[in-house]
Amino acid sequence: METKFQFQQPLLIILLILIARIQCISIDTNLLRTQAKNLIDAYESKPTDAILFWNAVLLNAAANDYDNSIADSPDQAGPTTTSRAFAIIHGAMYEAMNGFERIYISMYRPSSMPATYDVPRAPAVEAAITEAAYQTLYALYPKQRELFTQTRNNFIKLVRGDSSDNAGINKGILVGKLLALTILESRSSDNSQNQGTYKLINQTGYHQPDPTHPDQPFLSPRWGTVTPFVIQSGSQFRASNTVGNTLAGRRQFLRSEKYISDYNEVVSLGTRNSQTRTADQTEVGIFWGY
Repeated sequence: METKFQFQQPLLIILLILIARIQCISIDTNLLRTQAKNLIDAYESKPTDAILFWNAVLLNAAANDYDNSIADSPDQAGPTTTSRAFAIIHGAMYEAMNGFERIYISMYRPSSMPATYDVPRAPAVEAAITEAAYQTLYALYPKQRELFTQTRNNFIKLVRGDSSDNAGINKGILVGKLLALTILESRSSDNSQNQGTYKLINQTGYHQPDPTHPDQPFLSPRWGTVTPFVIQSGSQFRASNTVGNTLAGRRQFLRSEKYISDYNEVVSLGTRNSQTRTADQTEVGIFWGY
């Protein structure tokens, strides 16, 4: 009996973990539904345009992404991948709006794009923006799909309640989905997933780990290889390279008056009990400390 119990005990532990996991998922789903309701309630009490509403949904999702009660790990970890997600989502909404407005330059124009001049603009634009935001959020933040689905369905219901033009709304949904999927497909090969590994250059003049946090990992060290959204390259408007790419060049820069001046300024303003830092500079430093 003892041997049998010892064999069953690990299985029991695994079963309990699975049950707990299922319960957590259920709680998370309820929380996301509550958030969806709160977002819609806030919109109904103080209506705004569809872009601003879905931007609020996006900001809510970004905050949720780091909430362990909702997601055990972020879908978009760090400011690099988060900024990419924001650009895709807002780009999709822009294209969806412009699909009916037709007054701005489009960056993504699928060959299967339907005609959009044959329906009233207002409800179609709201529906298109909504569907574009929904499809991109659904793809980029998969752990929160319940939030997006509930919010999308209720927002479309409000749009239908304000307009009898179901044909225009349906056309908007079609266009929004088409443009969202087009952008997602275009960005699927933008090198954001191919970051490789970073080999530390343990030499003077190159990045050194924080001595108080030596095991801190490197966040997206190859992000410069990601295809930009609008500009031609990441270096298009970048300041000239005053540091240099060689060990000799960097050591020379460390001996320059500019570096010494900048270093002394950082020491003067950044020390814990600085006598030169103003209260405003302290607040700015804390704000940007993340």
